[in-house]
Amino acid sequence: MVHEAAREQAITIAILEFIPMEQHDAVTQRMEDDGTDACESDCKANTEAVEP
Repeated sequence: MVHEAAREQAITIAILEFIPMEQHDAVTQRMEDDGTDACESDCKANTEAVEP
């Protein structure tokens, strides 16, 4: 889990290098929102796969 978090942080830093500073907050918020949506979708898919 720690390795995954470090990798995610490294990717975020690399992406933000190519985005104007004034857009960093909006991009970071979008990444967090999309990440939350993906986690919720994965959890739902895993639950549905387990149910008979």
